[in-house]
Amino acid sequence: AVVELADGYIQARAPGGLKGGRVVFPNVSVGATENAMIAASLAKGTSELVNVAREPEISDLAECLNAMGARITG
Repeated sequence: AVVELADGYIQARAPGGLKGGRVVFPNVSVGATENAMIAASLAKGTSELVNVAREPEISDLAECLNAMGARITG
């Protein structure tokens, strides 16, 4: 992946596509959890997200992504 800081924004690209992996969040964050779930759904392989948010909207997003073909458990 190529990650750059430009104009106060973080820009990331994965020319070869996303690959599954393990992400441990140092702090619980709804937005970070949602973004990681979406990215993991598009990645090849298996992803494990640790110390994620547990708000109702996280479960709703998991159901939505599963309905679109993702395989989210936990």
